Amino acid sequence: MPTLMKSRPASPRRSQSKLNATVTAIRKPTDELMVLTVRTDEPILNYTAGRSVGLGLPANAPSIGVSTPGEAATKPRSKMIRRSYSVSAFRPSQADSELEFLIALVNHESDEPPHLTPRLFALEVNSRLFVSPKAFGRYTAEGVQPHHDVLLLGTGTGEAPHVAIADALLSAGHRGRVAVVTGVRTRGDVGYAKAHRDWEQVHSDYQYHVLTTREPENLEIAHPRFIGKEYLQSAWSSGRLFAKLDWTPSPATTHVFLCGNPAMIGSPHPSRLPIKSGMVARLQDAGFRIGTTEPGSIRFERYW
Repeated sequence: MPTLMKSRPASPRRSQSKLNATVTAIRKPTDELMVLTVRTDEPILNYTAGRSVGLGLPANAPSIGVSTPGEAATKPRSKMIRRSYSVSAFRPSQADSELEFLIALVNHESDEPPHLTPRLFALEVNSRLFVSPKAFGRYTAEGVQPHHDVLLLGTGTGEAPHVAIADALLSAGHRGRVAVVTGVRTRGDVGYAKAHRDWEQVHSDYQYHVLTTREPENLEIAHPRFIGKEYLQSAWSSGRLFAKLDWTPSPATTHVFLCGNPAMIGSPHPSRLPIKSGMVARLQDAGFRIGTTEPGSIRFERYW
């Protein structure tokens, strides 16, 4: 269990004045995964399911202990550390907004120690933090019609915007098929399993599947149900994904969303073809395309 490193209270008025939201609930499926619920002092503007907001805390906010103190410890106390997070649930009112986030504890970002996530994991109910007043991003269900099929493929916390998009579609009476498939290390590394199962009970055309890479059946050849490591890319290429879904996504009727690990997405680079190991190339080979909101669309959001 990580230890909590206390630091001096963030006293500068400039820093405190930016704290415009309050933590209302914290749920931790694991020590390194958190569902954070916050209520903002004023309504969030421009929100559409799939979009993100910025979260922030002062540099000297309490922090979960890490192996090295990090650059943030040397910053002025008034410095606000910020990062964008996809909203996984959004409950607005006339006076404020309640938002949920699925956040993983990151101990290393690039070649530097982490800045924000250890501080987010040190938050408690009634703690204050910064939330950007406007939502942003283009990773939305624009163009999806009620009869279209929707396939949302994610890794880790890339599930967050898919929870929001699926909820919005189902709440609006979507008639087409909707499926969320999430790749994680173990089954415990998902944040919304109960919500997905509840939706499956209510909506006959909704499905949720988890692909794992670190469960015994992924690693132990002698396991009676050994299947090896399951990645979204290999599940698509082998047809195992279609067997789980009991349907084959068609570019004539289906929108595909990709969120999370860039290696899974294999997103295209302006100067070269799509990375062959990723989902983008596989989808393009199947007739899907980037840059449209019509059926057959590929939409992606990388998390680093």
